[in-house]
Amino acid sequence: MRSRILIAGAAAAVLAAGVAAAPQAPGLVGIVRWLNVSQPPTPAELKGKVVLVNFWTYSCINCIRTMPQLKSWYERYHAQGLEVIGVHTPEFHFEKDPANVQAAIAKFGIPFPVAMDDNYKTWDAFASRTWPSDFLIDRTGAVRYRHFGEANYERIEGQIQSLLAEHNPGFVKPDAAAPPKVDFSKIKSRQIYLGLLRLSSLGNSETIIPGKPQTFAQPKQLRKHKVYLVGEWMFGKESAHLKSDEGKLLLRYDANKANIVLASEANRDAVVEVLVDGEYATEANRGIDVSLEGGRAITRINFSRMYNFSNSSYGEHILELRFKGRGIKVYTITFG
Repeated sequence: MRSRILIAGAAAAVLAAGVAAAPQAPGLVGIVRWLNVSQPPTPAELKGKVVLVNFWTYSCINCIRTMPQLKSWYERYHAQGLEVIGVHTPEFHFEKDPANVQAAIAKFGIPFPVAMDDNYKTWDAFASRTWPSDFLIDRTGAVRYRHFGEANYERIEGQIQSLLAEHNPGFVKPDAAAPPKVDFSKIKSRQIYLGLLRLSSLGNSETIIPGKPQTFAQPKQLRKHKVYLVGEWMFGKESAHLKSDEGKLLLRYDANKANIVLASEANRDAVVEVLVDGEYATEANRGIDVSLEGGRAITRINFSRMYNFSNSSYGEHILELRFKGRGIKVYTITFG
């Protein structure tokens, strides 16, 4: 669950009020662009409906895992009065690009309207704290339920059903959808950031010089839960940027999957060789973004997003990425 603490003023008051007080929902303010809809929904159109406002950002693994549930709820309850609005609030600068967000909408098959909240105006108004966050608004416009983070799907769906049934005696309750199962107790590694704003768990011993290229050597050993860079890299606020023609990322982690948010300069096609536990990834342990070509495991980085590199059994593993071509940017690493 990614978090960003931005609670102040009226937003803090809304959060402190509690669900029992049923405060009126703030408006969708400061939206820079609407996507996936010909015209943005108006307050008059939403009046009398149950509205689920979901804060998300497209490179977030927690949001990606939640998306099938949101789609299911929209498809099964929309005809009975549920509206879902996705408020896309970016974590990284590249997530402000409407073309990137539109591509993510198509990739995930999102059927509901998406509002681009690039300046955190709606995020602040709702006192959102994490990606994802969910706010359920009843037919009178009051916030009746909120949830920060993923999971808890059965509780959220139960709240949707209760609000739809409140003023609709003809409400038909469908069977609950089977929620995705993620065993968080077996994921021992935590999220790692490579940008200077939240740099964490970097195993290289060198002192980081902001904004200047530095050369990192192959480490003699890998410490658990640490990421190591090899080659010439430069650190910016959000990412580590490969400046040499080749480079590596090495990671000893304890989980089943390793996901990394990557970009390449001008979305050029950059090639990454993927090794898991000292060998090229195989059909048995490769991530969904890894293809097997000519005896090698390859990922092509041509879009700014999250890439899944490994899908092994739960436990300790070593991921090695060999970058071919300068310009790669590494933002964050997540697991499971």
